[in-house]
Amino acid sequence: LTSLNRWLYGLGQDYRDARRGYVCTFSALVFKSCTAHMLHVGDSRVYRFRAGELVKLSRDHSTSVSETRHYLTRALGMDVNLEVDYKAISLQEGDVFLLTTDGVHDVLTDHEMSQFLLGFMSKHPQLSDQQCQQFCDQLVHKALQLQSQDNLSVQLLYVAGLPNQAIDDVYQRLASKPFPPPLDVGMKLDGYQVTHIVHQSQRSQVYRVVNQDGKAFCMKTPSV
Repeated sequence: LTSLNRWLYGLGQDYRDARRGYVCTFSALVFKSCTAHMLHVGDSRVYRFRAGELVKLSRDHSTSVSETRHYLTRALGMDVNLEVDYKAISLQEGDVFLLTTDGVHDVLTDHEMSQFLLGFMSKHPQLSDQQCQQFCDQLVHKALQLQSQDNLSVQLLYVAGLPNQAIDDVYQRLASKPFPPPLDVGMKLDGYQVTHIVHQSQRSQVYRVVNQDGKAFCMKTPSV
């Protein structure tokens, strides 16, 4: 990406007109084991559709000067140095990822795309490659009907299955969980109720707890 950025930046320096140049938005997903690695710069978008909810994972690197005029603030070829957003995303079977360019998401709201995808998924609970392409064609056609004048690119990715979790996936899943706060008597954590505070220090806390059946356990939690 650094090489591509500097190549585009070098080509753009040949233009005397500052309004012209070689600038490109970039969004990518790399699937490895049970994790998706997102790389993003520009105003293209990456969405995840899970349990009927469409969530935007990327952030637009653009600024609006009016309702109809938007300018990129970060992209390939804009500067000799490149800053790329990175995010690791835990995968689940049945996850759907939607990648779009501004010709699509500037004329279709997130809610409209979510409803369109929800209706399509209700007819096709498990997507084939052909059905993914069919959805993309329909979304592009919808954007053209709304007289979109910009780049129309759509990609739909369906997670049909996953391998066993690698150690990195397990670590990421555990590391994403928040640390519990110091607990008082009567408070519950994961179904265990604290009956006594046995020990507290700057490193950890130890409690006597009981589960829903009244069986007693000793629980140790790390300090924040």
